[in-house]
Amino acid sequence: MNYKRILLLSSTFILLGACNSAQLTDPSSSSESAISVLESEESIVEQTSSSQESESSVVTETPENTDTTDHLFDGLITDTTFSNTTGYQAWLDYVRVTGEYTLGDIEAVESSKGSSSAEIDALFDETIERAETEITENEKMVFYRYPDEEGGVFSEISSFLAEITFYFVDDHLVFSSVTPGFYNVELNNAEEFEVLGNLFTVEEIEELQPQVFTVSEVIYNGKLLNQIMVPAQPVENQENVVLNAFYFFVTGEEIIQFAYLPFEEVAQDFPTSSVLIYNSYFNQQANQ
Repeated sequence: MNYKRILLLSSTFILLGACNSAQLTDPSSSSESAISVLESEESIVEQTSSSQESESSVVTETPENTDTTDHLFDGLITDTTFSNTTGYQAWLDYVRVTGEYTLGDIEAVESSKGSSSAEIDALFDETIERAETEITENEKMVFYRYPDEEGGVFSEISSFLAEITFYFVDDHLVFSSVTPGFYNVELNNAEEFEVLGNLFTVEEIEELQPQVFTVSEVIYNGKLLNQIMVPAQPVENQENVVLNAFYFFVTGEEIIQFAYLPFEEVAQDFPTSSVLIYNSYFNQQANQ
């Protein structure tokens, strides 16, 4: 058997801006472009690596809740790898909240037992900015945003510096993520595709200490599936692309698949992009 990889060659993402060297991006309108995870579809091409796949690469059972505040990606997130100190505080809050909420199964929403939006609200301090957008009659995304302190260097430039996002179906939680809101992309430090595409464990990602732009999770068919996105250099023959967004799909400590898209196509809305890329994975699994 071989590790199965997914390569996103085309998508329905709308190009919202160009990615330049050391670009600072403010996706303050992210909630307006949210797309239903149940309705959107992505074009996917499967790719197989030449490396041997271990039997543990199959998604393994993971409890929906945990009493610990430890997180799978603790070794990857610092106040420098996750955009800024405000973003790092959002990360710490995210780790705490993920240990206290319940994720519903995104493939069994009709019988989902995910936390309600009111239960998620109770986990956040009232001083944290809350925004909400309705996607369909029974789906919504709720955002908790972290602005710079009043008078801070970014307070008049960006409406928030980090964002924790929750996706609800029939008011049951099925997805969560933490993403930066205002950041600096370090183009020269982005890894080559050949390096990232040949990683097989979270520990191997940690050794690289890349910048991190998305951490998210879902329960899929009863299993916990984590996602993390880091920047990557363009691949050969990829024209007019300055940088890629490289997504790892992780279960346990194992990287089971990856996906990538031009960074500029996801930069204005990291949470929705994460949902769409998860949806690509679900579609691929359903078609096997």
